[in-house]
Amino acid sequence: MKKTIAFSFCFTILSITASGQTDTAFIVKKFYLDSTTSRGEPVGDPETKEISKDGGTIISSDGRLELIFPEGALKKKKKITIQPVTNHVANGRGNAYRMEPSGLQFDKPVSLIFHYSEDEMAGTLPELKGIASQDKNGKWEALQEIETDTTARTITSQIFHFSSYSTFDKIVLRPSNARVKVEKNLPMEIHFTVSDPDNEIFLPVKIPAPQWSVNAIPLGNPDVGRISVRSSDNAIYTAPVSVPDENPVAVSAKLKGMEFTFRKKKFKDLTLTSNLLIYDRAYTITMNLWMDNSADGPCTLRMEDGGAFTVVMEGTHTTIKEIANRDMTIRINPCYNCPMTWANKAVSKKGPINIVGTKKIIVTPASLPGTPFSRVQLFLNHIAPPLPVFKTACPAGGGMPSFSMPVFLPPLIEFEANNKEEQIITLTELSNNSIKNSSRSGIKIVIKLIHDDN
Repeated sequence: MKKTIAFSFCFTILSITASGQTDTAFIVKKFYLDSTTSRGEPVGDPETKEISKDGGTIISSDGRLELIFPEGALKKKKKITIQPVTNHVANGRGNAYRMEPSGLQFDKPVSLIFHYSEDEMAGTLPELKGIASQDKNGKWEALQEIETDTTARTITSQIFHFSSYSTFDKIVLRPSNARVKVEKNLPMEIHFTVSDPDNEIFLPVKIPAPQWSVNAIPLGNPDVGRISVRSSDNAIYTAPVSVPDENPVAVSAKLKGMEFTFRKKKFKDLTLTSNLLIYDRAYTITMNLWMDNSADGPCTLRMEDGGAFTVVMEGTHTTIKEIANRDMTIRINPCYNCPMTWANKAVSKKGPINIVGTKKIIVTPASLPGTPFSRVQLFLNHIAPPLPVFKTACPAGGGMPSFSMPVFLPPLIEFEANNKEEQIITLTELSNNSIKNSSRSGIKIVIKLIHDDN
């Protein structure tokens, strides 16, 4: 009876003559994928699951990589592990992943699915992303048969053995995302990846000079910032003297006249776009929430959720940008060896920290000498997804996890816009000492001052 509960790669430099916008030169970097690099070091938590000959699915702890084993792929039950590792592939983005047991062979192909976010598409296109594997000697090789689903935001290939895997960008505008302080400069580059030079003509004989624009304005203007191309140097973006109304700004490079084929698809007149956040004074705010009774044994679980955003200030004009909500994670201690599944994960994984903006922002200006810094009040707007639902095939009386923790989501974050490197707000402060952080439940909000790194 089923029960349900709610709850070191190498590169070469190509110098090309810019035409139409300037007579100086622009540098393009060409990277070779089939290089040998060191193996990645573990980052984040490994995810382990037993998969039988009947098949099954395992997803990495960060939710980015999924493996689907069909029936008959394994001869017998195996303990499968996905370990996120540092990424050394040319033009890679995000983590790489090491699969264990290392070298495990399959009798039927296993689906390797990368789930990509919107941020991963900045500076490139979904169709320009590939998947590469790294062998035991550290050499990378591009997988040839790949499918992209732009609706589901997935990149899929079939594998017959375990190795380390990562996605890479065939061509990308760097940096793809960045923050630039007003009046400061930022170098811009275009990176090409050559993955199979013997079978694929990727770089044409003549590479056109990029046609640059900022917010669709050729070379930009004083309000949104300007692009300049300097002899034997990168293209340089110079931020405006004040934060623009349309922020982030979109810096685009159009390669008019360039044609190439990648993954059996032809590309022509490609445009690459990077998003640059302009700021005067800014802070990054990260929020983490956890509820945990897993130390109590069976029928328990641990839930974690998090998110982050950037506060951009210019005087009393303040906005939040770069909202990034992390998917909620739940680790279950089953009841009496009774397997359980998170039945509605697709709709409930966004968790309680699901920030979509602010209802209002109040900035109280500084008043010397008593109040040297402004006071910022952020009234956050959250959209609460459905509560998690767990299912089990255990007979009646088998038990389900019990879970109740005194944690609430703050509707208001208040801080002083001072020069401290870091400010921390915990559950204790939010509840006026009525509820305290513990290893079993808590909220931690970290406010960090952003420095000019350019």
